[in-house]
Amino acid sequence: MLKKGLIISLILVFTFFLVNFQVQAQAQPGSIGIGLQSSYAFWGSGGLSIIYDLRPDASIQGIFGIGARRQSIEGRYLYRFRQEAYWDGYAFGSAGIYSGPNTGFLLGGGIGIEYDIRGVDGTLPPISLNADIGGMIRDGLDDFNVQLRAGFHYRF
Repeated sequence: MLKKGLIISLILVFTFFLVNFQVQAQAQPGSIGIGLQSSYAFWGSGGLSIIYDLRPDASIQGIFGIGARRQSIEGRYLYRFRQEAYWDGYAFGSAGIYSGPNTGFLLGGGIGIEYDIRGVDGTLPPISLNADIGGMIRDGLDDFNVQLRAGFHYRF
């Protein structure tokens, strides 16, 4: 089940990289996005996410994850290496802490894609959807997890 989901997600991410939408990019310096983002690993936690665009090609993101068994606070730096019409390809680095049955530190990184739904219809609200894949090291080098994440943000 996990391998099938991973393969489907990879195909979707790379398909979006090949598609060329002809509209305006969404990231504006100083803009903010508030929404939900799945939180680290496959433990089912998700939470509040806030993105602040430093430049059109760089953003910082805070994720406050709340799950039934774990909580996490994570910071991410997103670098948009490909900016197209209503979508961006990005790489990210992340660091954070978690608590639950155990407490520890997180480090990770990966690649993803962000899509502004106004590419479908210009009258839609400024909502962006994102999906990424990456790895997370938990508790030093003791535990490594591959992650698939998704989120959405309302942009101001």
